[in-house]
Amino acid sequence: MTAAAPQHEDRLPADAARSGGDWSTYKRLLRYVRPYWPLFVLSVLGFTVGSAAEAYFVSLFGNLIDTWEDGWGDTVKMIPLLMLGAAVARGLGEVVGGE
Repeated sequence: MTAAAPQHEDRLPADAARSGGDWSTYKRLLRYVRPYWPLFVLSVLGFTVGSAAEAYFVSLFGNLIDTWEDGWGDTVKMIPLLMLGAAVARGLGEVVGGE
């Protein structure tokens, strides 16, 4: 005999059902952030800068590899400096976002 698979009910907890869903929970949590909105905005911007710098760093690394394969040009001298700038921007963004 094989055992029947357990049946899980797809019901929300009582608190979630009473609260009206995710958006009302999100709005309720944002009320706690209201006194600190400048820091919240600064944190979001910091994490955005950090994420964008990380993506830019990957793009620069790809350009460095492509330039390396195609031969040395003037571009190859600038890419390490841009990578350093992207790493600094990523670090600053993460520090500001983490505050």
